[in-house]
Amino acid sequence: MAGSESLKLVAHRGGYDLLFSVSELVEIVAADTLQWETDDNSGLHACRFRGELLAMPDFTDFLGQPPAEGAMNSHLLVVAGEFAPFGVLIDGVCGIFAADRFRYRDLPPMLRVPGRQCYIRLALWKDKVLLCCDAAGLEACGR
Repeated sequence: MAGSESLKLVAHRGGYDLLFSVSELVEIVAADTLQWETDDNSGLHACRFRGELLAMPDFTDFLGQPPAEGAMNSHLLVVAGEFAPFGVLIDGVCGIFAADRFRYRDLPPMLRVPGRQCYIRLALWKDKVLLCCDAAGLEACGR
Protein backbone atom coordinates (compact mmCIF):
# COMPACT_ATOMS: atom_id res chain seq x y z
CA MET A 1 0.00 0.00 0.00
CA ALA A 2 1.33 3.42 -0.91
CA GLY A 3 1.97 5.95 1.89
CA SER A 4 -0.53 8.75 2.38
CA GLU A 5 2.01 11.27 0.98
CA SER A 6 1.80 9.54 -2.40
CA LEU A 7 -2.00 9.37 -2.49
CA LYS A 8 -4.30 12.11 -3.76
CA LEU A 9 -8.02 12.62 -3.30
CA VAL A 10 -9.94 14.02 -6.27
CA ALA A 11 -13.04 16.00 -5.28
CA HIS A 12 -15.57 18.18 -7.09
CA ARG A 13 -16.94 21.53 -5.89
CA GLY A 14 -19.07 23.83 -7.98
CA GLY A 15 -17.44 24.01 -11.40
CA TYR A 16 -14.01 22.91 -10.17
CA ASP A 17 -12.16 19.64 -9.76
CA LEU A 18 -9.84 19.71 -6.74
CA LEU A 19 -6.83 17.64 -5.71
CA PHE A 20 -5.90 17.13 -2.04
CA SER A 21 -3.05 15.19 -0.48
CA VAL A 22 -4.53 12.38 1.61
CA SER A 23 -1.87 13.07 4.25
CA GLU A 24 -3.49 16.48 4.99
CA LEU A 25 -6.98 15.09 5.50
CA VAL A 26 -8.32 14.19 8.93
CA GLU A 27 -11.64 12.74 7.84
CA ILE A 28 -14.39 12.87 5.21
CA VAL A 29 -17.90 13.27 6.63
CA ALA A 30 -21.32 13.20 4.97
CA ALA A 31 -22.52 16.80 5.27
CA ASP A 32 -26.10 15.87 6.13
CA THR A 33 -24.92 14.18 9.36
CA LEU A 34 -23.48 17.37 10.86
CA GLN A 35 -25.00 20.11 13.02
CA TRP A 36 -24.49 23.49 11.31
CA GLU A 37 -24.14 26.86 13.06
CA THR A 38 -23.61 30.49 12.04
CA ASP A 39 -21.86 33.06 14.23
CA ASP A 40 -24.29 35.98 14.63
CA ASN A 41 -21.46 38.52 14.93
CA SER A 42 -19.17 37.47 12.11
CA GLY A 43 -21.55 35.56 9.87
CA LEU A 44 -18.96 32.77 9.61
CA HIS A 45 -20.24 29.23 9.28
CA ALA A 46 -19.15 26.36 11.46
CA CYS A 47 -20.27 22.85 12.22
CA ARG A 48 -20.05 20.47 15.13
CA PHE A 49 -17.40 17.82 14.49
CA ARG A 50 -16.71 15.33 17.27
CA GLY A 51 -18.41 17.71 19.71
CA GLU A 52 -16.23 20.72 18.84
CA LEU A 53 -16.93 23.68 16.55
CA LEU A 54 -15.06 23.27 13.27
CA ALA A 55 -14.27 26.48 11.35
CA MET A 56 -15.66 26.68 7.83
CA PRO A 57 -13.71 29.42 6.01
CA ASP A 58 -15.41 30.92 2.95
CA PHE A 59 -13.51 29.65 -0.11
CA THR A 60 -16.15 30.72 -2.65
CA ASP A 61 -13.80 33.20 -4.38
CA PHE A 62 -11.16 30.50 -4.86
CA LEU A 63 -12.95 27.16 -5.11
CA GLY A 64 -16.38 28.08 -6.47
CA GLN A 65 -19.80 27.79 -4.87
CA PRO A 66 -20.04 25.19 -2.14
CA PRO A 67 -22.98 22.83 -1.95
CA ALA A 68 -25.76 23.93 0.39
CA GLU A 69 -24.95 23.07 3.99
CA GLY A 70 -26.19 19.58 4.72
CA ALA A 71 -27.16 18.95 1.08
CA MET A 72 -27.61 15.32 0.13
CA ASN A 73 -24.53 13.69 -1.38
CA SER A 74 -22.26 16.54 -0.30
CA HIS A 75 -19.30 15.92 1.98
CA LEU A 76 -17.11 17.83 4.36
CA LEU A 77 -13.36 17.39 4.07
CA VAL A 78 -11.79 17.93 7.48
CA VAL A 79 -8.33 19.33 6.71
CA ALA A 80 -5.44 19.39 9.20
CA GLY A 81 -4.63 23.07 9.75
CA GLU A 82 -1.54 24.49 11.44
CA PHE A 83 -3.35 25.16 14.73
CA ALA A 84 -6.69 23.39 14.34
CA PRO A 85 -8.57 21.42 11.68
CA PHE A 86 -10.98 23.27 9.39
CA GLY A 87 -13.65 22.19 6.92
CA VAL A 88 -14.07 22.40 3.15
CA LEU A 89 -17.49 21.52 1.70
CA ILE A 90 -17.41 19.57 -1.54
CA ASP A 91 -20.06 18.18 -3.88
CA GLY A 92 -18.47 14.76 -3.94
CA VAL A 93 -15.38 12.58 -3.98
CA CYS A 94 -14.27 11.11 -7.31
CA GLY A 95 -11.72 8.77 -5.73
CA ILE A 96 -8.24 8.34 -4.28
CA PHE A 97 -5.37 7.77 -6.69
CA ALA A 98 -1.58 7.45 -6.71
CA ALA A 99 0.15 10.84 -7.04
CA ASP A 100 2.15 9.66 -10.05
CA ARG A 101 -1.05 9.36 -12.11
CA PHE A 102 -1.19 13.15 -12.40
CA ARG A 103 0.95 15.60 -14.37
CA TYR A 104 1.67 18.78 -12.42
CA ARG A 105 2.10 22.34 -13.70
CA ASP A 106 2.58 25.69 -11.96
CA LEU A 107 -0.31 28.12 -12.19
CA PRO A 108 0.62 30.78 -14.77
CA PRO A 109 1.74 34.03 -13.05
CA MET A 110 -1.00 36.06 -14.76
CA LEU A 111 -3.62 33.96 -12.92
CA ARG A 112 -2.06 34.32 -9.47
CA VAL A 113 -3.43 36.69 -6.84
CA PRO A 114 -0.55 37.71 -4.53
CA GLY A 115 -1.34 37.03 -0.88
CA ARG A 116 -4.69 35.42 -1.70
CA GLN A 117 -4.00 32.18 -3.47
CA CYS A 118 -5.28 28.83 -2.19
CA TYR A 119 -3.47 26.97 -4.92
CA ILE A 120 -0.45 27.64 -7.12
CA ARG A 121 -0.30 24.38 -9.03
CA LEU A 122 -2.55 22.56 -11.43
CA ALA A 123 -2.77 18.83 -12.02
CA LEU A 124 -3.69 17.27 -15.34
CA TRP A 125 -5.56 13.96 -15.12
CA LYS A 126 -7.50 12.19 -17.85
CA ASP A 127 -9.35 15.05 -19.58
CA LYS A 128 -9.48 17.29 -16.50
CA VAL A 129 -7.52 20.19 -15.04
CA LEU A 130 -7.54 20.06 -11.24
CA LEU A 131 -6.64 22.74 -8.70
CA CYS A 132 -3.96 21.41 -6.31
CA CYS A 133 -5.11 22.39 -2.82
CA ASP A 134 -2.83 22.28 0.21
CA ALA A 135 -3.68 22.91 3.85
CA ALA A 136 -1.34 25.90 4.31
CA GLY A 137 -2.66 27.70 1.21
CA LEU A 138 -6.29 27.05 2.13
CA GLU A 139 -5.73 28.13 5.70
CA ALA A 140 -4.09 31.41 4.59
CA CYS A 141 -6.98 32.19 2.22
CA GLY A 142 -9.57 31.41 4.85
CA ARG A 143 -8.33 34.04 7.32
